[in-house]
Amino acid sequence: VKITEIILKELPEETVNRMVADILYVEPSISEPLTTIVYKITNGNAVFVVEILRMMYKTGILKFEPTTKTWKCEEEDMDDVKSCKDVTALLNRTMRHLPQ
Repeated sequence: VKITEIILKELPEETVNRMVADILYVEPSISEPLTTIVYKITNGNAVFVVEILRMMYKTGILKFEPTTKTWKCEEEDMDDVKSCKDVTALLNRTMRHLPQ
């Protein structure tokens, strides 16, 4: 079996913003505030960007409002996300809130 190692470098914030905008189906100008927070936590790691957004959605921090067709983040919930210094801290916080 041949194993190929792929080294992924950190993405620049502009690329992460396009990625977040594509995931949420919004214009990049709309996703910039969320991207700023996500980028500080993930340092541009593409896998972590996706996982953070998934975790935020699953825990209700990031919500889709069908009536307005927009994404919402509650400010008090975002404070929890902003306070995490890295992905590990955020995932640990999330795991503590999972049912046992």
